[in-house]
Amino acid sequence: MPKNPTEKQRIDWHLAHAAHCSCREIPAGVLELMKKYGMPASKKSSVIKEKTGTNILPHIAAPALRALNSIGVDKLSDLKRHTEKELLTLHGMGPKALNTLKAAMKEAGVNFQAK
Repeated sequence: MPKNPTEKQRIDWHLAHAAHCSCREIPAGVLELMKKYGMPASKKSSVIKEKTGTNILPHIAAPALRALNSIGVDKLSDLKRHTEKELLTLHGMGPKALNTLKAAMKEAGVNFQAK
C-alpha cells in the first residue's frame, strides 16, 4: 500500500490482499468505505474475488508490487498505460514478476501499451 493512501487505494489494496490471502479479514473501517462507495462489502475472500473480477493484480513479490505502485499501477487495467520494457526498467521488477503479470493480463484480456 502506498504511503498516505487515499480511501480508494486502501479499498483496492485490501480487496487484492483478500483475493490472494486469507490471513485476516478486511478491517471494519475498510468495509464501511466499501459500502460508502456502493461496493459489495464482505469479509470472505472468495466472495470478494468473485465480485471484483479479474482486475486485481496477481500475487507478486513485494518489491515488484512497490515498483508498480510507484508508477500508479494498482490494478491490471492500469498496465495498459505502460510497455513491458518500461516495467522491466523499474527497480524491484524482475522477469518472474513480469511473467506472472503477463499471465494474469492474458486471462483478463489486458494488453501492454504498444511501443
